[in-house]
Amino acid sequence: MARNLMEKSQKIQVPEARSASTPQTPPSKPKTAPGTLMGFMEGQSTVHQENKVLRDRAEEAERVAEEFKGATPVKMLDPKRIRRSDWANRDPASFDGLTWDEFKDDILKNGGNEVPIRVRPLPDAVEGCEFEIIYGHRRHQACLELGLPIRAQVEDATEHMLFVAMELENRSRKDLSPWEQGMFYAKALDKGLYPSARKLAEAIRRDSSGVNKALGIARLPTAVVEAFASPLEIQYRWAQPLHEAHQSDPDGLLARAKAIAAYGRRQAPGAVFAQLVSPKVPSDGKSRTTADIEIGKVGRKATAVLTSDRKGRAILKFQVDLPAKKRQALAAYAERLLLED
Repeated sequence: MARNLMEKSQKIQVPEARSASTPQTPPSKPKTAPGTLMGFMEGQSTVHQENKVLRDRAEEAERVAEEFKGATPVKMLDPKRIRRSDWANRDPASFDGLTWDEFKDDILKNGGNEVPIRVRPLPDAVEGCEFEIIYGHRRHQACLELGLPIRAQVEDATEHMLFVAMELENRSRKDLSPWEQGMFYAKALDKGLYPSARKLAEAIRRDSSGVNKALGIARLPTAVVEAFASPLEIQYRWAQPLHEAHQSDPDGLLARAKAIAAYGRRQAPGAVFAQLVSPKVPSDGKSRTTADIEIGKVGRKATAVLTSDRKGRAILKFQVDLPAKKRQALAAYAERLLLED
């Protein structure tokens, strides 16, 4: 029996182990038409996927390129080579005071203006300037005073393009005063850039009523404007009442305005407005309305105010308690003052 088992085991064939160097037999090709078709389809599917990836990448590249299409590169320019625009809408008062100092400090801390200004090249240099500001007058002035180069985008622009671009940029920043806005529009009409306020409003895509309010402030009599410590203090809501006061009582309005300005002491804008639109000046043409006088002012609050009623009679109002001793001293001083010639 053992002999029979040995003979049978010798007939069993064991495959040899394949070494790493032994070439692999390539897969056999399908021998039927359906098999050939399936193999072709699998290959096409792989090619299709690769093409889709390439198309997606190409579309993304086109999208990014479209975003930068027409973009103007930013350049570092010497602010001394840039002139203010003829349409500049910043009042000189905008470049002074605490707010202005804080604005300049921000520019200095950032090493310059982070948001580029926009300029256009001049066909011929003007007083050493090769560029004109389209918008960004405050940033330009700050860099000029700080001695810093300014980031700017340079592009060609017509007068109309410059005006509209300046208007839209300032509107988005919301920091133009009603006076500056009104003077900006008035200048465009006076110089014939637009034939009417309606055409101007259409060009800048703004409601006509807003344009007319701003123009109403810009068209106020000079004496009325000078009654305020700064024209930047005049508010949009005051345009109509001041216009009505000028229509109904022009002489009285001007007389009150001149009296306020002649006093020479700064008053709150609201107080100035209230006096300007107060009742008419008496028929003798002499205004009995005088400007309020703030006394003992600490910070923004006065301890007393010398004012007058409608008949011009003086009234001294105290905002604090006045001890009896000080009342007596005040009465004695008032008596001496009234007895003087």
